[in-house]
Amino acid sequence: MQETRQNNETFKLLQLSDDSKSLSDLELPEITTQRKRKVRRKTRPRPNVHRQSEDANSDNQCNRLIIWIAIFLISCWLLTLSYMLAVIHAESTRLEVQIKAGVLILFPFIQ
Repeated sequence: MQETRQNNETFKLLQLSDDSKSLSDLELPEITTQRKRKVRRKTRPRPNVHRQSEDANSDNQCNRLIIWIAIFLISCWLLTLSYMLAVIHAESTRLEVQIKAGVLILFPFIQ
């Protein structure tokens, strides 16, 4: 890139020198080179890794406790529903037997 800029400047100078003007009459543009700017990047402070592992460990223990409580409650709910279903089935069977016995007593010809 720098080489092409120099070639362009040389070409311009050669074109201007072909004219019959003297060097003092030439109007040459000022050539300024830009300085490279230093780029400073902002650095963020790194969080303490040990603190993160403690927080993650306590969160993990809390999550495990919640999961075990949920499993226990679901198990209790399932056992309660099973017991209620067994009681209802036994009562329904007993009621069915009583109805059949009562119908046979009232209407002996229906089998």
